[in-house]
Amino acid sequence: MSIERTGRTRVVGCGRWFRRDDQVGLLVVQTLNAMGSLPAGIAATEAPGAELADQFDDCDRLILVDAAAADQTHPPGSWQVIDYRRDPGRLRPRRSDSTHTLSVDAALRLAGELGMLPPSVSIYAIAVADTRQGDELSPAVRAVVPRIAASIASALWAGAGRSDWGACHA
Repeated sequence: MSIERTGRTRVVGCGRWFRRDDQVGLLVVQTLNAMGSLPAGIAATEAPGAELADQFDDCDRLILVDAAAADQTHPPGSWQVIDYRRDPGRLRPRRSDSTHTLSVDAALRLAGELGMLPPSVSIYAIAVADTRQGDELSPAVRAVVPRIAASIASALWAGAGRSDWGACHA
């Protein structure tokens, strides 16, 4: 299967509202929308596994914004940009016992196998710690939302936006 490309960029924020830090991707794209006109389509999803494929049509460049589990080297509020095409192994698979939802990594792998993956895919992975029910973000994650939105907006206006791929930010 071949998809005709049109040079369009899409930014998709992933997460769950009312799951504390997990909503960070949704809040970043909400912040991007508030900035006004950007040279990209902006979308949000609470079901990325089921809805990401809809974002691939007419898309040459896909930017995903999502929460990632914090660890000793990536404390809450730190973030990194992963070039999925260059190094898909950097996106840690999410273990799921549910057959009702696909994770971002599973959706991207499936799209790659079906020949639907856009030529450029970058993932802004934001380290989070608290994904329990609630709407309050941890202070470190809340503080980084505007910085990540500004970084994405800069990358969009710069065109290629690859200067910070693979970088880790704290």
